[in-house]
Amino acid sequence: MAFCLWHADWVFLSLSPMMPTLAASCVQVILRLATDVLAPSIAFRKLCLDVEAKIQDGSRLDIVEVSKLVAAITEASGNPEVGLSAYGLFQPGQLNSQLYAIMSSATLEEALSTVERYSTLLGDGMPLSLTEEADSLSIHFLRIESLNLTRQYIDCCLSTTVGLTHWLLPWEKPMPIAAAFSYKRPADCTRLEAVFGKHLTFSQPVNKITYALSDCKRSLATANAALRLYHLNHTNEELSKRQYRIASAVKNHIFVGLSSGKTVSLESIARQLNLSVRTLQNRLEDESTGFRSLVDDCRCQLASQLLCFTSDTIMSIAEKLNFRDSSSFHKACNRWFGCPPGLYRSQKMELETH
Repeated sequence: MAFCLWHADWVFLSLSPMMPTLAASCVQVILRLATDVLAPSIAFRKLCLDVEAKIQDGSRLDIVEVSKLVAAITEASGNPEVGLSAYGLFQPGQLNSQLYAIMSSATLEEALSTVERYSTLLGDGMPLSLTEEADSLSIHFLRIESLNLTRQYIDCCLSTTVGLTHWLLPWEKPMPIAAAFSYKRPADCTRLEAVFGKHLTFSQPVNKITYALSDCKRSLATANAALRLYHLNHTNEELSKRQYRIASAVKNHIFVGLSSGKTVSLESIARQLNLSVRTLQNRLEDESTGFRSLVDDCRCQLASQLLCFTSDTIMSIAEKLNFRDSSSFHKACNRWFGCPPGLYRSQKMELETH
């Protein structure tokens, strides 16, 4: 009988040596959550001072280090909802150079599209993706669920986004019409409902916030087409000069494409990054990786999520991940997980019930 061992850490860590990083401005917000700690220990103070020194230095911080900080703040404060405090701590300055391109957008929807476009500047390896439907717009926070981050970190990310929308539309302050979280439902949802509204779902494959499309079409008081064009050019220039791991940016685009059911290619991503195909290939080679390898990593992680957290058929998952047929998908799963997709799914369900 075939047997497939599974652990969430293995899917991400064994296949992806590149851990995401956060911009110093984003870590600053998380560090400010430490004000909830009334009697900090010496060890806790030292941890905060070490992080503060890196922030002052302008360094990007590894997500593992940031996650440890969030866990320490949660434990020291004794407050499991400390991540939601990020809503009230939002400051426009944490958006760095893209702030002006965002605030000069014509509508909230255009502003959120700008946030999505330049999400690499704030956090590489954890892309945002927008999905518009007939009457709603959803912001998907991709890959957060696969990094085994705490509820408090997820709350911080999502509540900061709500804080941004309320800053952009201070009089209307549109509330999400729904929100989905990858963690299990907490005993008390009062504070979650205060930030995200009443329609909350938990143990979901992807963390996301959904707004009414009518709210997203609202005009911004700070809209200015000429200024937006100027600041977009400035942000594009900064992005091209920024020394960041190109593989993380490529994975961002692959995740967004696959999650949206689109075909991803080296040529299309090179265009999005304003690079020639050859230049992109060379930069990936400099980082000891390649486009096919990155696509394989992303497919593996998305396959795990879709098999474990959705009821999608194996055929539909294979199609979504751009496999030629279900046979190719079966072979890939055997290589990734050591067993066929159906067995992988059933054994994960058995683990969840025990």
